[in-house]
Amino acid sequence: MNRLYQFYCRNSLWGFHAGLLAGAGGFWFANYFTHKPAYLDYAYYVLILTIFSVLIHKNQQGIYEYMHMNRDVSHLPKRQIRLINNLFLMGFLLLSGGTIFLFVHLPYQNVVNGIKTCLIAVIQWIARLLFRQKPVESKEVTLPDVGQAFFDLPRSEDTLLYAAILDKIFVFIGVICIIALGLFILFVLYKKLTTRKGGMELDTREFISPKMTREKTLRSVPGEKLHFFERSTEGRIRKLYFRTIRRHLSAKKSPQSSMTPSQIEELAALTPDDALTQLHEAYEKARYDTDRCTREDLDRAKKGTSGLLS
Repeated sequence: MNRLYQFYCRNSLWGFHAGLLAGAGGFWFANYFTHKPAYLDYAYYVLILTIFSVLIHKNQQGIYEYMHMNRDVSHLPKRQIRLINNLFLMGFLLLSGGTIFLFVHLPYQNVVNGIKTCLIAVIQWIARLLFRQKPVESKEVTLPDVGQAFFDLPRSEDTLLYAAILDKIFVFIGVICIIALGLFILFVLYKKLTTRKGGMELDTREFISPKMTREKTLRSVPGEKLHFFERSTEGRIRKLYFRTIRRHLSAKKSPQSSMTPSQIEELAALTPDDALTQLHEAYEKARYDTDRCTREDLDRAKKGTSGLLS
């Protein structure tokens, strides 16, 4: 069973899924030539089965690759991760499958026709607004005798007023969307300009001991990246370290995320001395230690930075 699961996760199974799609196509052609609705239902069911099979396969592939990548991590809750993933996947399949099954047996043709009618009406209204050469002549509308409340509806002479109101509303929505897009672009540019390659985005919080407890590290978790507005003692020490490293790195050199502090300092061609030792020790405690950094550690990092930048 384990070998079968490994084969299922390691291979793409495109041939199996292509065969299912071919079967759905075969049922569709059978319905086209024989005019039997049952074949169309079979084609629909096989198509849905193919979609679900692809989703399940991709989900299990992702879980398998994640577990395989972290196979040497002893404190990873693998059983809990698999259980939660399978529960969510089962719930999704049940909900989506039930919805699709009900959708097939509902009289949705009227809904589709109603949507088509609304879309055609909107397109015609937009075309009249864009390509109108002269005001539309008003025509008297004769309403059926269905009640006094329906006679209070707006007549055709008010069409231009409603068109102008809708035009103002669409212009307002368009301006809001343009402003939101501009703010989003400015935010992305700001993030790009304030985060340099080889700097803080490569500095991740790591722990040497796998027996780390959350009570000791309320400020951070393993793998957490250093944010630009990080103002904790550990974050300030790590910023000082990479600010110093960037000053000594040449334009063609860039540290990798897998490098240790000693390798980064060697890449920056820093000469070992007392200032580098102070900064190195403070940074190692801020990045690897499970205990909180103190004010003395921050002062030591500042002294080391001043000595290296002077």
